Amino acid sequence: MLNRVLAVLLTIICIGSIVYGYLHWTDKIGSPTRSVSKVIEADPSDNEKKIDSSTPSPLTLEEIQDKVSNLPSSVQGTFISSYKENQPVSILFVGSASMGTSESGWGALLREKLQEVYGQEFVKIELLPYIGTSEDFVSELDSMEVASKPYDIVLFEPFTLTDNGVYLVEENHENIMSVLETFEEVNPDVKLILQPPQPIFGADIYPRQVEDLAKFAEENSIPYVDHWTSWPDGEDEALKEYLDEESNPNEAGAEVWAEALIGYFVAE
Repeated sequence: MLNRVLAVLLTIICIGSIVYGYLHWTDKIGSPTRSVSKVIEADPSDNEKKIDSSTPSPLTLEEIQDKVSNLPSSVQGTFISSYKENQPVSILFVGSASMGTSESGWGALLREKLQEVYGQEFVKIELLPYIGTSEDFVSELDSMEVASKPYDIVLFEPFTLTDNGVYLVEENHENIMSVLETFEEVNPDVKLILQPPQPIFGADIYPRQVEDLAKFAEENSIPYVDHWTSWPDGEDEALKEYLDEESNPNEAGAEVWAEALIGYFVAE
């Protein structure tokens, strides 16, 4: 009888040992299986897809690179790095009253097109038309709200026409550098792009001032977009069809100006 009890106990102990050993073994091989599945989930291509799907732009990285190909390399880099970081590009348009209002004018037309192409959540654009000289603007800039914002790009029409007959071109250029320094204090990586005001009919000194502006931009490695090539020549009577009685762009002039800038910011 005692022998039978011992045999049963030994049988139970053996079965228990086998079960324990099996469970211990499956627990050990289960861990590597879970680790492998995590590695698969972290595949780089999957991460890239997640970045593309969560970016504020409807475009892919390759499409962004194609669209900004007309811009200077430094400005292209701003768009591309912002896209990769899922951050919007903050842009400010600054210039004279020739820019127009927030509803009409070249500024509004350019903003509408850029947001249509790149996405409203990817390009955040503000307009700042200003009535006054470059000296007036510099003296008031520090007190303006825009002076405290970290813009990525500032498209600046530096009041060359407004300064005509009031300040020397050298003074206008000094004020441009002051404006750049103000924005660099908030964002050292800000990119300044210069452009001239509109052409006017029959001017003599003014076109030479615009030529000096282009030379100044080149000498200081500041990107410069010359939209004058899209307008009729300054001695051509046809130019009057694009300007109002005060030589500001009319609706047709605003469209010419905007289209030239659109071709700069959006490569087709």
